[in-house]
Amino acid sequence: MLSLWPDLQSDSVLLTIDTAIAGEVIPLTYKVSNKGIGPTKQSQWTDKLYISQLPVLDTINAVFLLSFTHNGILQKDSSYYVNTSVQIPGSLTGGKYYVHLYCDAGKNVYEYSFENNNILKGDSIYIKPYPPIDLALTEIVAPDSASSGNTINILWTTKKYNASWDFTGQWTDALYLSKDTHLDNGDILVSEVKP
Repeated sequence: MLSLWPDLQSDSVLLTIDTAIAGEVIPLTYKVSNKGIGPTKQSQWTDKLYISQLPVLDTINAVFLLSFTHNGILQKDSSYYVNTSVQIPGSLTGGKYYVHLYCDAGKNVYEYSFENNNILKGDSIYIKPYPPIDLALTEIVAPDSASSGNTINILWTTKKYNASWDFTGQWTDALYLSKDTHLDNGDILVSEVKP
């Protein structure tokens, strides 16, 4: 008797935009179908999304974007869609990239000889490099004097000068104690703050 094997296939990866800036969050939709002759025997597996400048997925060199765990048996001739958003890594250099879908990336679903169509090169997208951020200290309020061992309050204001771009990520402000107006190796790190 012929076993009724499933055949999961990555059907489509659709992007609603064709250009993005590194660090930006973009929406996407992907589709996975069972084009086999039977339902999946397993009811849970994980799909993964990658981005790469190569049209063929190499999971070692591609950048992982996100994973999605599917729950439920997928009958033959059935599909599911996932609508989600992904953040383009801020470290990507500019250029043309491809979003790749790898359904059942852990090979949890036994598909007999039909494992070779689980990866799909989706839409391409042009990534602009993450723009330089110009942060500057515009105001600092500190007491004129203090005694050793005492706690003091220091307030400061940081301004972003390239206001056309919203900063995504985090930075650290460092406070140093110095005998002069120049920061050098002899100054003492007092505190580090993540705004």
